[in-house]
Amino acid sequence: MVVQLHPANPAYALLAKSKRVLLIDNDQCDLELLTKFCKEEGYAVLTARDGLHGLARFQTENPDFVLLNLVLPGLSGTEVCRRIRLESEVPVFFLSASNDEVDKLLGFEIGADDFITKPFSPREVMARMRLKFRRMEKTVNPAEFPFQTAGTGGLPGTHLVVVGALVIERYRRIVLYAGQIVPALTNKEYQLLLTLAGAPGRVFNILELEEALYNCDDPIGSRAIGVHISNLRGKLPNPKLIETVYGAGYKLSQEQPADLLAKPKIKYVKA
Repeated sequence: MVVQLHPANPAYALLAKSKRVLLIDNDQCDLELLTKFCKEEGYAVLTARDGLHGLARFQTENPDFVLLNLVLPGLSGTEVCRRIRLESEVPVFFLSASNDEVDKLLGFEIGADDFITKPFSPREVMARMRLKFRRMEKTVNPAEFPFQTAGTGGLPGTHLVVVGALVIERYRRIVLYAGQIVPALTNKEYQLLLTLAGAPGRVFNILELEEALYNCDDPIGSRAIGVHISNLRGKLPNPKLIETVYGAGYKLSQEQPADLLAKPKIKYVKA
């Protein structure tokens, strides 16, 4: 069964909020210029002037789009992009004063969506961003979010996983429970929740969760799973959502779809 999130529900506004753009560039003039044009487009803007700060902002702020200079102090643009791609498919556009083909090929190889050479036209950058967003919205339309009911995981071709009152929007890494936004999860907590939500009701043993969260040769995996479970429960409005099956592992409980995911009932009154 597929249901739609009605615009009157509180979760709708949270999922359909303004797009957030992260600008990472050590050139102050370019940073100010892009900030101005992004704000005129209606985007919320986040900025950073070096690679380390930019990566930290990406991990804490979960932006919808990244404009990234190729050459940055602290951590190179290519390394920032590589690390972003380890955890997200958010669009990344490279900005570079270099027109070298090798730089462009390397950028695309590590996962960049576009490569824009400086000096650039800010209007052209905005046009390319709008095009990218439009293409993405053909898959996920904020006005018609499709939802799947408990026990069936995510819908093919969408970025949403819904289990009862739990809603995970994978593209922007937004997690809602019963209409409330869940406090920011660490990468491991988010991956753990996504793994469990992929098959609600199924018991995942420790080894399966280790493989989902860590490299197979990571020595701290087994000890850390319990810690991540505990921390995740502490952030969820309903800690009982994640059940311990003693001697076997953990599972996500199969809740019934929440009332907030259905259209509000209409009451007819006689005139």
